[in-house]
Amino acid sequence: MSRLGWTSDRLRGRRVTMSAARRFGAAMLGVAMLIGCGAAAWGTVENGAAWGVDEPSSGVVQRTVGVAAKQGDATTKAKVRVAARQSEEKRIADEAAELKAGLEQANAQAEANHQARQAQARESAEKAKLEQAKVPAQAQAQEKQEQAQPQAQVQQAQAQPQAQPAPAPAPAPSGPVDHPIARVCGPVSQPADCQGAIDQGGLVQSNYYPFGYQSLGLHTIFAAHNNRGGAWILNVNVGDVISIGGVRYRATNRQTVMSGGYADVISSMILLQTCDWSGGTAQLITLERI
Repeated sequence: MSRLGWTSDRLRGRRVTMSAARRFGAAMLGVAMLIGCGAAAWGTVENGAAWGVDEPSSGVVQRTVGVAAKQGDATTKAKVRVAARQSEEKRIADEAAELKAGLEQANAQAEANHQARQAQARESAEKAKLEQAKVPAQAQAQEKQEQAQPQAQVQQAQAQPQAQPAPAPAPAPSGPVDHPIARVCGPVSQPADCQGAIDQGGLVQSNYYPFGYQSLGLHTIFAAHNNRGGAWILNVNVGDVISIGGVRYRATNRQTVMSGGYADVISSMILLQTCDWSGGTAQLITLERI
């Protein structure tokens, strides 16, 4: 057995002092430096002290492990903070996207509603124009028909034998044309409460207590839509005598008011109303019974 092998057997598994390890290391210096890694060439060394190195104490090992554990905890906490921050940023971004989508949807709905209202307004305006265009045409046709009737009577009289005397002419009307009342509404607290009855057409007699106060007396307003039998009201002027429901009245005042608005209806006990062809204003005529 060589001196190197004998020394290795002698020291294997033993704990030697620092001075003995140094002496043994000095004896092995030439061989260790020659082969570069003596421990790998000779196999596993069970005790590091055989090579002249003191084993670390248990305190050093524990401190080393503790430092590593603290570093690991700090790294873990940092990762947790990063993950939490990323999660919060994602939540904020999702909420912002949801809010933006909601605003866009609301704006789109509002725009659609606006377009629908505009389309409805245009349609109503077109219908009103058509109705206004029909009324003059109907009036002209009626006027032509009225003019044709006397002419037809004259022609018929001329066609009769000369021996027969001509028929006596119809007596001239002794008063104004009577305008019948289609329906009566009330008593109510204001004329607008009878809007449904007026929309049915014809001349409507609305009886009302101003603002519901019976102490102000029962007032009357005759009203009709201009395209539903009330066009003749537009031709009534101050001083004219008219007949409504067999009763004669004289027009004492006439004013233009906003359609659907407010007017002084307390001082006038009897009124006559219809809308202008523009649709935005109405004619309000004060009547007194004769």
